[in-house]
Amino acid sequence: MDPPDPCAVTTLRDFIAYLEELSRHFARERETGEWQHWEIGDYLGAIAAWLRATPTLEGERKKRLDEIAQERPTWRGVATLFEAGRIYE
Repeated sequence: MDPPDPCAVTTLRDFIAYLEELSRHFARERETGEWQHWEIGDYLGAIAAWLRATPTLEGERKKRLDEIAQERPTWRGVATLFEAGRIYE
C-alpha cells in the first residue's frame, strides 16, 4: 500500500490526517523495507540529515525544501519532513 502523500497537506486538519495515515502505513509496511528507520532516534536523525543534504540536491527535493525553508513553514512542508524521515538513508 502506498504511503500518504505529503503534497496533499495544506491545513492542520490535513496534517493530522496525514500523521494518522503515516502511522497506519508504518504498522502495515515496516517489515517490507518501505521504511528505512524503525527507531524514533534513527527516524529523527534521517530528517535532520535530509535537511542538511537537500540544499545541495537538484529537482524535486529542492522544491520540497522551499516548503520548509520559509520563516513560517507550511503544513505541507512539515509533512514533507516526516516523509523524508521515512525514506532518507
